[in-house]
Amino acid sequence: MSTVPLTPAPVQTAGRLVDAVAAQDFAALRRCLTDAVRFRALLPPGAVEIVDPVAATDRFLAWFGGPDRLEVLDTVIGAIGSKASVRWRVRRTAPDGTERLVEQHLFVTGDGRLDTLDLLCSGFVGR
Repeated sequence: MSTVPLTPAPVQTAGRLVDAVAAQDFAALRRCLTDAVRFRALLPPGAVEIVDPVAATDRFLAWFGGPDRLEVLDTVIGAIGSKASVRWRVRRTAPDGTERLVEQHLFVTGDGRLDTLDLLCSGFVGR
């Protein structure tokens, strides 16, 4: 009989990914991903599948980069078997003060670095 560790490796890496998004440190986010990462996302415009760490990082950069100030309002990270589950809610505040919220749910796998990311996104909504 095999046992699943109480804190699988993806949980720690998922935490680093959330920290990287919060700090808008996309080089750190890229370091969380393997070179063969598979990133699938269900977004309000439709489904996306990316099999490239640079393109996956660029997707997060498009959502969370730029001059807007980010505030992570809520984060929950846990394990489900050998996967990590992450839920976060982020407020983006533009330089003109306009606020938008987004919530994302993410399931990831990997050992040290992430090799799969499956994401469900609410889309950005006005406050």
